[in-house]
Amino acid sequence: MVRTSLVAALCALMGCPSSLPDNPCGTLIREGGRCVCPPDTVPVGDWLCEREDGTFDVHPDAPDGARPTDPLTPDGGPSTPDGGVDADPECIPTGPEICNGLDDDCDGLVDEELSRSCGESEVGACRLGTETCEAGEWVGCDAILPAEELCEPRGVDEDCDGAVDEGCPCVTGETRSCGTDVGACTLGTQTCTSGSWGACAGGVSPRLETCNGVDDDCDGNVDEGTGGGSCGTDVGECRRGTEVCVSGALQCQGSVGPVAEMCNGRDDNCNGVVDDVAPGSPQCWRDADGDSYAPMGAATICRPASGCPTGWTQRAPTAGNVDCDDSNPNVHPGRTEVCNGIDDNCSGAVDDVAASAPRCWRDVDGDTYAAASAASVCRPASGCATGWTTRAPTAGNIDCDDTNANIHPGRAEVCNGIDDNCNGQIDEGVTMTFYRDVDGDGVGRNSDTRVGCTAPSGYVAAGGDCDDNNRNVFPGQTTFFASPRSNGSFDYDCDGVDEPRWTTVVNAPTTGGLGGYPSCSCSLALDRSGWMPAGTFPETPVYSVPGCGVTRSFRGCSISGSSCVTTTQECR
Repeated sequence: MVRTSLVAALCALMGCPSSLPDNPCGTLIREGGRCVCPPDTVPVGDWLCEREDGTFDVHPDAPDGARPTDPLTPDGGPSTPDGGVDADPECIPTGPEICNGLDDDCDGLVDEELSRSCGESEVGACRLGTETCEAGEWVGCDAILPAEELCEPRGVDEDCDGAVDEGCPCVTGETRSCGTDVGACTLGTQTCTSGSWGACAGGVSPRLETCNGVDDDCDGNVDEGTGGGSCGTDVGECRRGTEVCVSGALQCQGSVGPVAEMCNGRDDNCNGVVDDVAPGSPQCWRDADGDSYAPMGAATICRPASGCPTGWTQRAPTAGNVDCDDSNPNVHPGRTEVCNGIDDNCSGAVDDVAASAPRCWRDVDGDTYAAASAASVCRPASGCATGWTTRAPTAGNIDCDDTNANIHPGRAEVCNGIDDNCNGQIDEGVTMTFYRDVDGDGVGRNSDTRVGCTAPSGYVAAGGDCDDNNRNVFPGQTTFFASPRSNGSFDYDCDGVDEPRWTTVVNAPTTGGLGGYPSCSCSLALDRSGWMPAGTFPETPVYSVPGCGVTRSFRGCSISGSSCVTTTQECR
């Protein structure tokens, strides 16, 4: 068999396995799940395919003794006239095959070999094409359909309507004249770009007609419609007119124009101001307080021949003549300045009276003295106000603390650590020197002092104690010691001279004994010791310490009672 031979030849060339799988169709061809006759055979009956040499290919499942008239239906289907293809035994042909996804002719094939022409036309750039049927759908149309008409390239009917380049005004690069050359206008040029005419360039276009002797709007008429408007002004004495175009120029006809301003109560120059005569002409300035001076910026009027009316002055408010208060006739330049809190003479300063005029100085603490830098004002006729003083802060009169009324020149200095009298010194003349008093006799030593307002502890106001360890020694000591001391002398009053303290006399115990004193009888039972008047020896001694300047004796009995000792103590 040819097919088997072909397979054997291919196996010999390329190599095949030792055995080929069985072909369920044998020498027939399997196609679409059915066994059909090979192309080089002709089906005869249903189980046989006849070759050109008169031999037959038989279906492997053909029954023994199959004849050409036996049906070729190994799968149970009926025979078909298509060369042995199995068909649906229940299919009922409906006509020729159409593109609908059905086997219309019941040949076992669906939509086989169906195609048709597609497209719209062969006009212009359009072309018809062909499409085929697949699964009941027409697909694959290769026609050229109509498209949007383009201006480029030129000469192509893209929309296939039989017209070429319709709607395209021009050819790119083409030029033409544009505009007008009437009157003042000139022609320009348009250039075609991308199929459209561009703007008109290079020419002069029409403009608004004006009165200039030229046809500006290029309509063949000159200066038409110009003029006719109102001209001039109706301010003051002026009156409006009408514009007329004459020989290319506008003229105002029928108007009344301004003239030179005169002082006549009219607005002659039509500027909205009456009698604003030219600078340099005689003027009057508004003088509200009638002091003949006008303020800066005062209103003006021209000066009539009769002179300035009441409330006006012919004095111009120039430098040195400006009224700083035009509501007060007592305030103006040249006025004598007085101390009243007002700039009477319009000098720019209030109360700038002469330097020699009486003044008041600021006195914060009210002690009539002012500080060195105190502010000052002129002194009103009524005198200085509270908080001010007539005393100038000159040398010797300067308040060194203007917040404390107890501090000022002339104040008595007190010992308080403050310069009370403002002389630059603190507590001068009121501090004291205090002396160390060790023995407590009220007089201290000169070698240990303190200066202050009050005595520190252990210090006294008196000094000069020459023996500060003995409270019975100090300057001015004039008192006997309360009891006799041992013999000897020393400076007990600190006058620089040693002085005797006492002398001792031993008296015999007889009447009329030593010194003419009575007998000194002592008894242990009777103590008659003590100070006695000089020259006497009373039975009862005087037991008081004598004063200085007299001589006194002190009687003392001996232990044995057989004698007595008289001690004499002196002081100057």
